[in-house]
Amino acid sequence: MIVGQTGAGKGSVLWSILSGLLPSARAGLVEFVAIDPKNAEAKDQALFREVATTPDAWAELLVRLVADLKVRQASSGRSFQISKETPLRVLMIDELSALSVLDSDPRRRAEVDANLMILLSQGRSDGNIVVAAVQAPQKDLVGRARMFYAMRVALRTETPTETDLILGQGSVDQGALAHLITPANPGNHYASAGVAYMRLEGEADPVRVRFPFTDDQTLARWSAEFGALRAAAAPPPQVVGDQATEGEAPAATPSTHTADTDDDGWED
Repeated sequence: MIVGQTGAGKGSVLWSILSGLLPSARAGLVEFVAIDPKNAEAKDQALFREVATTPDAWAELLVRLVADLKVRQASSGRSFQISKETPLRVLMIDELSALSVLDSDPRRRAEVDANLMILLSQGRSDGNIVVAAVQAPQKDLVGRARMFYAMRVALRTETPTETDLILGQGSVDQGALAHLITPANPGNHYASAGVAYMRLEGEADPVRVRFPFTDDQTLARWSAEFGALRAAAAPPPQVVGDQATEGEAPAATPSTHTADTDDDGWED
């Protein structure tokens, strides 16, 4: 879970995590899906197999993710193996509060919360990872899920209490001064954007880190690359003479918000 006020650099953290997985994604061992209520970070980005931008769309996506998780659990036992058939699946959510308190439909909100909790509590052992960004860590914004995120990053926060909510009680006393990070602005050339505190495996105290900015040109290059990979992997159309048959495969698109469903329940 990535927490930080507006302009603190949540996008820098999201893209840094995804960029580290790109070599495996190129090999077909990792796939990315996204819930992007703001239709911003994942907009027109072919790196993602699927992008959901509306409440109904992300509710349906989570249902399918949980169903696929159950299929994996039925066959993997205690020894799940990442492969091209069962890749590591990374779900990116930006902004998490849109799935909870900001959803005006209580029934849909409860269903989304239940399915997200299943993915967070059971998904990791069968190749499902959730990376979510939110502006504040209070329970009404993130629901019950806060403590189920294995990795938690505190960018600039408003109060010491928020920092402790993210990284654990006593983190501020151990040196995690996220509430004192200087706001990023043109005057300081956004030098503090991406500065954060987090707990690293094997480290007793929180560590101060900085996530680099990923520019639009780099994102466009990744999108073009993965759009081409997806198009190359699509089945060719069946052609008789100069005319394609009725079963002709549709042209691959860089990233889909609304698409047909395959036999396995996934959208392409």
